[in-house]
Amino acid sequence: MDTLRKTIKKLLPFFFGGLIGLLLSLLNIRIPFFHLMMIFAAYIGAVIFHIVVHEAGHMIGGWLTGYKFVLFRVGSLALIRHNHTFQFKRYRIGGTGGQCLMEPPNVHNEDHRFPFYLYNLGGGLLNIFISTLFVVWAWHTPVPVSVVLIVFAAIGFFLGATNLIPLTLSGISNDGRNVLSCAKDTRTHRATWIQLKYAALTTQGVRQRDMPEAWISDIGDISNEAIGFLHCLQYDRLMDNEEGQAARILASAILSNPGKMMTLHQYILQGELLFHELINENRAEEVERMYNQALQAVLASVATQLNVLRLHYACALLYEKDHTKAQKALEAFNKACANHAFAGEIPGELFWIQAVKNCGQPASGGSNESN
Repeated sequence: MDTLRKTIKKLLPFFFGGLIGLLLSLLNIRIPFFHLMMIFAAYIGAVIFHIVVHEAGHMIGGWLTGYKFVLFRVGSLALIRHNHTFQFKRYRIGGTGGQCLMEPPNVHNEDHRFPFYLYNLGGGLLNIFISTLFVVWAWHTPVPVSVVLIVFAAIGFFLGATNLIPLTLSGISNDGRNVLSCAKDTRTHRATWIQLKYAALTTQGVRQRDMPEAWISDIGDISNEAIGFLHCLQYDRLMDNEEGQAARILASAILSNPGKMMTLHQYILQGELLFHELINENRAEEVERMYNQALQAVLASVATQLNVLRLHYACALLYEKDHTKAQKALEAFNKACANHAFAGEIPGELFWIQAVKNCGQPASGGSNESN
């Protein structure tokens, strides 16, 4: 599977080139050589443009079906709604160019049935709609502008199709796959609603431990990514309750049978187990085994998340015993807190940062976990 993914990534530029060439051929457009640089520039501009269009499509679809605005992100710049005001924050998730989070309508049934089709599919549909307009515009426009329009159309068609056709890419379900999962399985439907509600509440400063415990009770085996996320919420709740030992046991149990949990979430839990090792036994051979290259590579893609920065601080202070590096890691953590979009996660992370500091004291010894 990994070989297939790598092959697909290598072939993507040829796919784009072929798609753009086909559209230009159908429109009988000839390109002088000196216009190629314009095509490259248009490619970059089209990617950014269609990321915005895609997330705007999700936002429009959500608004039309009763959702409330939570967050709109392009790259690392995010606009969030907090206490009836709008604020700019900075954060990013590796492998994603943008994100639109909306709070779903409240539900009044046990199955948590809520409208999800238009919110999930709105992004891809708007990409394809806008791209169709670009093709029509290019038909009536001379070179070189028509070439630019075709590039914008090709990128939009590709982005729209790869989000609407049900696929799982790099272990992450796309919009089309999410819709199919919600439509077929009531547990997934419920888990998706909880995931969106969780994001909305944390941006408003609500802590994990203050959310309804029923949301993460009796969730069953990890049959897909949405259910897997609820298991991660169970872990987060224990950490927010300062129950480190219980959280450590749960993380080990989850990873012993991860089912179809998202690969990223599995690695994050592995990082959490490393953190527990550092503030407890801190065995050099075990830390080296756990902090392998695969884990480091994945955590690098989410390097601005608070739990990852906390781990870096613990590694520098407790394992490497490099106080200069640890201070820089702590400064990075504090800076991330100031820009963190999900304010409800900050108090719990600060508790565990203090636990690391306590471990680093010369007279400190034994476990710093809470029961």
